[in-house]
Amino acid sequence: MKEKTESEKIQLSINEKLGINKYNEDEKGIHYGFYYGNKISSEVLNDICMGDDLIYEENIEELKEAFKDTIREFCENNNLDSEHIGMDNNDLLDDIIDQFNNNYQNDYHKYRYEKDGYIIEYSNDSDDLIVIKSPYWTFRGFCSPCAPNGCYLGSDGNIPSYCLDKDFFDEWIECPYDEYFEVKDFKEEEGA
Repeated sequence: MKEKTESEKIQLSINEKLGINKYNEDEKGIHYGFYYGNKISSEVLNDICMGDDLIYEENIEELKEAFKDTIREFCENNNLDSEHIGMDNNDLLDDIIDQFNNNYQNDYHKYRYEKDGYIIEYSNDSDDLIVIKSPYWTFRGFCSPCAPNGCYLGSDGNIPSYCLDKDFFDEWIECPYDEYFEVKDFKEEEGA
């Protein structure tokens, strides 16, 4: 186990007192990794952006709920039983979603990439990458207060953090850490 720096010990103590000692940390004791999209290979970033658009999906769910609420209200106002109406398999709902898709435009996207053991969220507005799960981890330092208890992959430190493997980088953009390890070999005593 690597020895924690004095500032890391203080940060862990503050986090514990604030009740955020498990925020941005998984059940193994590995913290989320934070990095920037412009610091990884552009090809890989394009792959990440092919993942699910979380904001779009949230908008579709809100649209479906609004549709169902409108149908329920209509049924209640007309003494009809809304429980027997198949609101999820409705041609009208499909048409409404098609119209929504034809007009949908959002300059802000938040993608979720789940592939090869990774769960990564990327916000194109702020260029933030959050490595929620990874087959790999390394030692990094804590991130800024905007990501309590998370680790910045570009920093040095002694806190276990999920990270990206060398395939996320290329000859123009180097990996910011020299070594990383497989999560399957992680031992709890290496955690905070």
